[in-house]
Amino acid sequence: MPPVRRHSLSSVVKTLLDVSWYLIALALGLAICLLLLITFTEPGRMQLGIPVTFEMTPGAGRPPVQSVAVESARIEKGRGTLIVPIDRGGFLYATVTTLIVLLAIGLWILGQLCAVFRTVRDGNPVTAANVRRIRWVGVGVILGEFVASGSAFFGNYYAASHVAWDGVQFGGIPIVSPTGIMHGLVILAIAEVFRTGTRLDEDQSLTI
Repeated sequence: MPPVRRHSLSSVVKTLLDVSWYLIALALGLAICLLLLITFTEPGRMQLGIPVTFEMTPGAGRPPVQSVAVESARIEKGRGTLIVPIDRGGFLYATVTTLIVLLAIGLWILGQLCAVFRTVRDGNPVTAANVRRIRWVGVGVILGEFVASGSAFFGNYYAASHVAWDGVQFGGIPIVSPTGIMHGLVILAIAEVFRTGTRLDEDQSLTI
């Protein structure tokens, strides 16, 4: 197979993946520094943004001008960020640690993709190593989805346990995105296609 031209699409994608890898590596380093910083920060001077989902019961936050009958209107599955002062404790450490885990998974996935596109650029993508890399990417995507879902659940649980607003109810049921799971399964399927291609390439090499 002839080498892929230097300025081909695969080279551009490889460059974008490299840049993304370095950006996430920087974010991971900052998150680790943040974990160390909160250990020595005076309690009571920290604020934390918690992604939450919420519902508003009828009558809560009613607009001043009613163009329609809103007595029974309500907001469901609203999303936002709850900014709260927070003391140093288990929830704060768990939140930052979860962020570090998610960034580490993203960095690992990008590392695998960079290695795959490096072989594409060099003109030898159909290898057993790439099968393993693509398979791990699929596993990483699914794992990241579950970690993110668990983080959202505990964020909502903390908000519901510590913040009480009339007419506002924070969600507490973890929702795993089926789209994220499907993306992971599709990547696993692509890995199987690569595995089949690798086997055919090896058989062809033996018959020559």
